Amino acid sequence: MKLLISHKISQINTDLLQKAGYEVTAITVVQNQLINYINDNGFEALITSSKTAIDKYFIDNCSKIKIMGCDFSSLNHDVIKYANSHNIKLVNISEGYAVAVAELVFAHL
Repeated sequence: MKLLISHKISQINTDLLQKAGYEVTAITVVQNQLINYINDNGFEALITSSKTAIDKYFIDNCSKIKIMGCDFSSLNHDVIKYANSHNIKLVNISEGYAVAVAELVFAHL
C-alpha cells in the first residue's frame, strides 16, 4: 500500500512502516496540489496535520484513499460521516501526538 506522509513524524515510525511493507513517501505537499499529487502517484493512505483541509471535495477527488490519519478536531461530524460512507478509515491524531501517528495507522491497517 502506498502511503503519503505530509505531516512530520519520526524517522523511527517511518522506518517501521517501510519494514512492514508499506511504500512510504514523506513529503510536504501544499494544499492546492495535494489532491493531484495523491491521484497522480496512486496513494491509498495519507497521514496529515490539521493544517490540511479535509472536506467532502477532498474525499470525492481522492477516490483511491482508504485510510487517513488526521486531527479529528479539524473535521466536522458531517465530513467524518461522509468519509465513513466512502469506506475510508479515519485514524485520529493530534498535533501533540505526531510521534505515534505511524503506529496508529499501522494498527488500523
